[in-house]
Amino acid sequence: MSVTLTPICADPVVAILRAGPEHSRYGDPFEVVATVLIRGHVAHLSGMLGQWRREYRREAVRLIHGLGARSMEWERIGDGRTRPKRFMTGRA
Repeated sequence: MSVTLTPICADPVVAILRAGPEHSRYGDPFEVVATVLIRGHVAHLSGMLGQWRREYRREAVRLIHGLGARSMEWERIGDGRTRPKRFMTGRA
């Protein structure tokens, strides 16, 4: 199981996150995809589609931290409510 980030823009950093049990590089099958926008030290995940597992979050945090972000955030929408989520990726 693996997560990859494919950068598509350098300033701000924009990348495509993909994850899945058989995913290890571009072209491999995946079950989760999202857009990652990093501005300053904050990574915002948007347009996520698929089942986001705890194991994916751990690996995504490591990769996103490697791109300079110190926190990762997104909004979870369900039952007519929006709930913000935020995770620290490491120290500055």
